[in-house]
Amino acid sequence: MPPTAEPGTRLALSLPARIDILEPCRRAVRDFLAPHGVGPQATYKIELVLEETLVNIISYAYAEPRGHTIDLSVEVEPAQVVIVFEDDGVEFDPRAPQHSGAAPAAAVTIDSAPIGGRGLLLVRKAARLLDYRRAAGRNRLTVSVARN
Repeated sequence: MPPTAEPGTRLALSLPARIDILEPCRRAVRDFLAPHGVGPQATYKIELVLEETLVNIISYAYAEPRGHTIDLSVEVEPAQVVIVFEDDGVEFDPRAPQHSGAAPAAAVTIDSAPIGGRGLLLVRKAARLLDYRRAAGRNRLTVSVARN
C-alpha cells in the first residue's frame, strides 16, 4: 500500500480488499491529516467513515473476495476533507431509499443486540455530503466531512 501524495493536499492509496488493511490505512490517513490542521472531531469522523465504508466494501461488494482493489483518495480542502472510495464490487448506492431507513430498534440488553445495521447511518451522520456514481463497472462513493 505505497501512498502517493500530491503536494500537501491529496493522499491516494490503492488497497487490497482485505480486512487486515484497515489499521494500516487508518494510520496512513491520520498521518496525512495531522500536518494539515484537521481538527480532532473531523479526524474522528473521517476515521469512522473510513472504517465503516471499507468494512462494507470488503464484506459485501464481492462474490469472490480475492484479487480486488479499493482505490481511496483523501483531499484536504479549506472547509472540508473529501474522501473518495472506488471499487469494482456490486452496485450499491448508499443514498437509495431502501438504504436510508432508521437505525435498528434498540436492544434490551447488549447480548440481545444484533451485530451490524448501523454503519451506513453513522457514515451519513458524519458526512456533510454523500455522493455516489456508478460508471464502467465501478462504484465511486464520495464523502465530505467538515474540516473542523
